[in-house]
Amino acid sequence: MRTILLPSDGEPSRGVTDTQTILRDVRAWNESRGVVVHTVSLGDIGSTGLMDALALMNGGEAVTSF
Repeated sequence: MRTILLPSDGEPSRGVTDTQTILRDVRAWNESRGVVVHTVSLGDIGSTGLMDALALMNGGEAVTSF
């Protein structure tokens, strides 16, 4: 099983920054790949919404680390 562990503050700041576009693009990219995406939200000012959604829609677990 292929897995990605994505640590981030959850705030897109370069390239594509619209969260709905990011979620749509990741969903399309991962449809045929079946990669599990686990996320780790870092810091106490980050947005966990994007990180939670990425993990949920890709069969992973979302963790928040302060």
